[in-house]
Amino acid sequence: MPTTTLQEGLALYSKVEPLLYPSLNPALVLGQDISHYCPSLMYGELSGETLLKALTLIEENLGGLPLQGEGKLIDIGSGIGKQVFVAACLWGWKKCLGVEIYEKRAKMAAEALGRWEREVVGGREGGRGGGEVESSTSQVQEDNTSSSSSSSSSAPLPPTLAVDFVCGDIIDLGVEGFQVLLLVSAAFTDSLMDTIAIVLDEQPVGTFAICITKGLPSEKWEVVHREEREEPWGRAWLIIQKKIVA
Repeated sequence: MPTTTLQEGLALYSKVEPLLYPSLNPALVLGQDISHYCPSLMYGELSGETLLKALTLIEENLGGLPLQGEGKLIDIGSGIGKQVFVAACLWGWKKCLGVEIYEKRAKMAAEALGRWEREVVGGREGGRGGGEVESSTSQVQEDNTSSSSSSSSSAPLPPTLAVDFVCGDIIDLGVEGFQVLLLVSAAFTDSLMDTIAIVLDEQPVGTFAICITKGLPSEKWEVVHREEREEPWGRAWLIIQKKIVA
């Protein structure tokens, strides 16, 4: 997939975002009521340009993204869901999933999902068909959700239609069937990263992890790219890792 097409996806998201988040309350997003007591839950919003950069690097220099319509992406600590929608606009995934432990943010993501279903997907097949927060303690499993389209809507069609969110702890949920993992982990504690790494060590060889500032502390994951970038909260490191040991 050429870089220009990925860039067009980011332009598409910029048009979609006002539909998904028409009235954003920063106080709800920041979650200051809990961040004061639990720094690992502090909110940091990744720029769409950084995710574009990471996916472009994987596709063009690091072995390639999954084939269009076959791969799945999961955002661990997805907040209000923006990066999940960015990813859905950038590439043709079978499914994009966001997992967020903080209920208030997960609710905002679910509300945005409802708008995605109504105003972006517009009844096309492949969407979850909801807008309610899904809460589960079972393992996140691969499914056969279709991402085909059939609609007379004149709105631009995102390459991915199947988007979903789960409110819960990735440590309890587990991860299975995802080829690309996203962790905006700049505010995650070292102990939390250690625990997440244990969960993600079960991923198959060849899985990519896109991390921000803090990478997965495991010898099973090789750092294949690292660069410093400017994010909305300041300078941060983009770290791309690849699972190399079973």
